[in-house]
Amino acid sequence: MGMPTVKDRTVQMLLKMVMEPIWEADFYYFSNGFRPGRCTMDCIQPLYQLCGTKAGYRWVIEGDIRACFDKIPHEHLLSAVARRIADTGMLALIRRFLKSGIMIERTLVQSSEGTPQGGMASPLLANIYLHRFDEWYSQHYGIPDKKRDKRAYETWQRRRFKGKDQAAVQMFRYADDWIFVIRGTSAQAQCIKEACKTFLRDEMG
Repeated sequence: MGMPTVKDRTVQMLLKMVMEPIWEADFYYFSNGFRPGRCTMDCIQPLYQLCGTKAGYRWVIEGDIRACFDKIPHEHLLSAVARRIADTGMLALIRRFLKSGIMIERTLVQSSEGTPQGGMASPLLANIYLHRFDEWYSQHYGIPDKKRDKRAYETWQRRRFKGKDQAAVQMFRYADDWIFVIRGTSAQAQCIKEACKTFLRDEMG
């Protein structure tokens, strides 16, 4: 874990204070790690309630993105940030601290990937990068927003209760740990598992 200087920590905290409200408007309700006012129980409680009912959620896919903080590609991360941050000065500042490297026994080691785990803004940046995974889930398996598209929500409800042509999938994510809970067949659960593996390998680096 890298330990930024006091000056670097101050700058990163200011960056976080500016960026966090912008991205909080985009983050999904099932993402709970390193977010204001949220904790592990925000994942555990609904998961416990879901699995403890007779709703038929029988299959669970659990994943942990290996060395997530250490392996985030800088260019992919900066592209994700640039979707909501247009200020070139701020983007340049983020790039600088991502590329700043770390001192190991008075030797500067350059960093070509990852976010500094001791950095104040690193958890937020990791969530911004992992938001791509949340978007993928939402597009393929997520529950439609009833207020925005009532017809799509009602169609999803009908298919969910049939449990035949379309599996019902609930996602819970805490930082780089995630769980899919599935109501459907074993074959559907296996298909979803393979789709997750393919997306994470091909699209998330």
